[in-house]
Amino acid sequence: MPDGSITLFALLGRRLHTRVLVLIGAVMSAAAVWLFVLTGATDSLALFFLASAVAGAAYAFDFAGGLTVLSRFAPAPHRAGRVSGAYLDGYAAQGIGAPALGAVVTAHGLMSELVTGAAVAGGFFVLVAVVGLAVLTPLHRADREAARRRTAAGTGPGGVGPEEHRAPNGEAPSALPPGEWRTAHRIATCHPFISP
Repeated sequence: MPDGSITLFALLGRRLHTRVLVLIGAVMSAAAVWLFVLTGATDSLALFFLASAVAGAAYAFDFAGGLTVLSRFAPAPHRAGRVSGAYLDGYAAQGIGAPALGAVVTAHGLMSELVTGAAVAGGFFVLVAVVGLAVLTPLHRADREAARRRTAAGTGPGGVGPEEHRAPNGEAPSALPPGEWRTAHRIATCHPFISP
């Protein structure tokens, strides 16, 4: 069930803006962990399937949003390293979180583990949603403004309008003014395991 949900929502999410992907993924992830808590409390198979489907959809949006942010704002020479670092973070979180929650189950039972996991994961996803709004909303506005300028200048969506800016490394046109590009660039390159 989650695999089908991941595939379906990965295809549906291809046309969404990065900000929307990140926000929907964070909200659905928080909803999924609490649906699993309800599943444990009610022993409902139908609720379990619903929670699995929501978790699969959330994973699709989280994955697509994260990779889009990294591929868009990380500098080309370091892009592969940033993506690899993101995978490392994900696996490290699972590798530490699963045994920790297993210890909670052993000591206190399944419901304690479900509530503890949902509280920690839900808090993290709320943080992601807040940071996503704070960082990606100005970038979304800049994209819309650049599209408006391209339209006004008579340049098509794939063209480079006169108002667009080049990234500091000169690689590709960016819809962002240089100051905002630098902020997004810093966010994408601040990875604890990889130095630029």
